[in-house]
Amino acid sequence: MNVEINDLSPVKKKITVKISKEEVSAKINQELLEIAKKAKIKGFRQGKAPMSLVEKLYLDEARRKFADKSVNESLLEVINKNNIDVAVRPMIEKEEFNADGFVFEAVVETHPVIKLEKYKGFEFKKPKVTADEGEIEAKISEMKEKHIEYEEVPEDITASHEHVVSFDVLNYNLEGKEQGQSLNQEVDLSKDTVFKEIKEAILGLKKSNEKEFSFVYPEDIENEKLRGKEAKLKIKINAIKKKKLLTDDELIKKIGKDSIESLKNEISAAIIGSKQKDVDAKFKKEVFDKIYSENPFEIPEGLKNEVAFEMLQSFVKSIEQAGLDPNKMGFEWDKIFESYKAQAEDFLKRQYIIKAVKIAENIDVSDEELNSLINAMVEKSYNKEKLLEYYNRPEAKRNIYLKEIENKVFDFLVTNNTVLEE
Repeated sequence: MNVEINDLSPVKKKITVKISKEEVSAKINQELLEIAKKAKIKGFRQGKAPMSLVEKLYLDEARRKFADKSVNESLLEVINKNNIDVAVRPMIEKEEFNADGFVFEAVVETHPVIKLEKYKGFEFKKPKVTADEGEIEAKISEMKEKHIEYEEVPEDITASHEHVVSFDVLNYNLEGKEQGQSLNQEVDLSKDTVFKEIKEAILGLKKSNEKEFSFVYPEDIENEKLRGKEAKLKIKINAIKKKKLLTDDELIKKIGKDSIESLKNEISAAIIGSKQKDVDAKFKKEVFDKIYSENPFEIPEGLKNEVAFEMLQSFVKSIEQAGLDPNKMGFEWDKIFESYKAQAEDFLKRQYIIKAVKIAENIDVSDEELNSLINAMVEKSYNKEKLLEYYNRPEAKRNIYLKEIENKVFDFLVTNNTVLEE
């Protein structure tokens, strides 16, 4: 076997393997002998047909079996012998029988060899997270909105933008066809989600008023069957209600808090916590992006595609679990895949850098640390026995180990670089 290895890029190699015609002939004959033992040929008992006939009938099959075995076995031997760090499944670009025997070519993508020369001593700026009074008051207003109460206005009051109106649809006609009645409908006239024509028809009416009006459904309405169709409605107003927002004291009593100050403190902490997650995520990306820019390396294209495809599969699965058909949602799959591919590239950059820093700085997680992490997570669970069994599975344990390695590496990078809060 003659082997030639050429570098196409830092993460791609072309392997050419040539097998002599003598070896090819011998191995194909071996395949034919194996086929002959099982071949059922008319006029002969199983395994008793002459080899000349077996060769005539099964030579193509024998050659195919030889090619498959030779490619798989030879490629594995070459990879192991030359310590090639394969990233994704090799691509076979050529298989050919010729006068000299058999030749095949494979393109193998490899993991990059990363030499981090500079990953300490940088300066980063990280925003300091706060919650201002306006944000806190906005959250309190949302809470009051959720616990809102309604009181019916006097009968001589007309419906305005501040009101919630309940009404009966006495008659509903769609494109000239009667659709029947619909009782006890309700619309909040302060919301923009209400059809403009329905809102305008109701505004100015009083309790017990009736009104007929028509409108055309917009082309972007979710229900495709209604798009562009004309509807005629006759409605009767049942009640006009005014929102009654809770006072601060009423709110804290409703939700069981000690005081408005303690509620504001809770809201402030929640806002800061939410913002902090975003800031931390952006900061972590900035750190790894900086290290990558100072120590660039190539990422295997096939590996990016594999990770992006896994992300896409997860996205599709989440849609299907919601009871929806992803093929009927008008997605531009090419654009979605490219978006995931960009995310995959960021993910792989980070993982390669983490591995390189781990090795360079001898960072690891001991069994004792790992078990301590698992026990801490289990203690927070109601079903401790079941969760402990899950976390002790090799794959789950490996995931916890990798996450803690990432945490330790990032802590090391933060410690060994300057971080200015502003």
